[in-house]
Amino acid sequence: MRDVIIIGAGIIGSTVAYELSKYNTEVLVIDREREAGLAVTGHNSAIVHNGSDPQENTLKAKYNVLGSKMYEQYAKELQTPYKQIGAFIVATYPEDSVHIDELVLNAKNRDVFVERLTKEEALKLEPNLPDETIEVLNMPTTAIVDPTHLSQQAIAFAKENGVKTAFNEEVVSIEKIVGGFEVSTNKNTYKTKAIVNAAGLYAPMIEKMVSEPTFSLVMHRGDYIILGKEAMSMSSRVLYPVPGPKGKGVLVVPTVHDTVLVGPTAIEVDSPEKDDWTEEGIAEIKEKMPSIIKHVPYEYEIDRIAGIRPKEAKNDFIIEENKHVKNFFNLAGIDSPGIASAPAIAVDFVHRILKEKLNLS
Repeated sequence: MRDVIIIGAGIIGSTVAYELSKYNTEVLVIDREREAGLAVTGHNSAIVHNGSDPQENTLKAKYNVLGSKMYEQYAKELQTPYKQIGAFIVATYPEDSVHIDELVLNAKNRDVFVERLTKEEALKLEPNLPDETIEVLNMPTTAIVDPTHLSQQAIAFAKENGVKTAFNEEVVSIEKIVGGFEVSTNKNTYKTKAIVNAAGLYAPMIEKMVSEPTFSLVMHRGDYIILGKEAMSMSSRVLYPVPGPKGKGVLVVPTVHDTVLVGPTAIEVDSPEKDDWTEEGIAEIKEKMPSIIKHVPYEYEIDRIAGIRPKEAKNDFIIEENKHVKNFFNLAGIDSPGIASAPAIAVDFVHRILKEKLNLS
């Protein structure tokens, strides 16, 4: 019988496996994909947000700030690309200043450096900002990563420390047995003392195999346009609009691979399988982009992608033991700022929560 089975090898499951590999434990990671980080993890903006945006007194705020500050060293440890390129939040309406005030206060309370720039100061740094720009919030500690590569590196290092993996396997049932659980996939059956449910979009379905639901997810599809390296001159940093009720809105994101992401949309869907981009989504991106940048060289488009983000109904992360089933742990609803928060979630969950619950040595 294994000590822990992790279901899901996205950035959360993979980093949890890496941290668990530092203990004397028998760990198995199961994922329906062929390798780590290919689902939700590989279809998002890949930004290490600085931590000033999440609502106060939430797990999002806690782990975003911690994760952002530990990311550079964590990326070095996992030998994965990391670039601190900074970000601008672009205000184009007078009422935007109220939200900028809130972000500045959050940043001060969380020891995150930000600064307000006038339109003239901002244009010296980013000449492609829209003419309607009123002011900019400069967030120089914002960074970019490759979350898929980070996940794969975390799994590779975990395997060097003895963690086992079962890719191309889908969990079909979980039975409670004496001393733990029996997990059946479409290929094999495994026994374990504990389960970490890091199954992303499928986390509610995994929980229902052992318990009545304790959380629910709302799914939003985000469409993106990817521009080639010829478009890199359009912006030297991440550009955001002032965040609204539905999130951060469309972004400009230079990537660690010298391409540029523009998008995403935020279209609610009722199934994790509805993950194809649409012409309507692409049109929406192009309609909204002038709010943060004057000119986008769409002639350098090289691809279009879409990804579904699992938002918890109360808009916060779920990181806890199931209320009804001992040693079944949910790590769910990890939407933005999930990439930025992942190292902090993994370290805190494994070295504080799991270490105590499972008496790890």
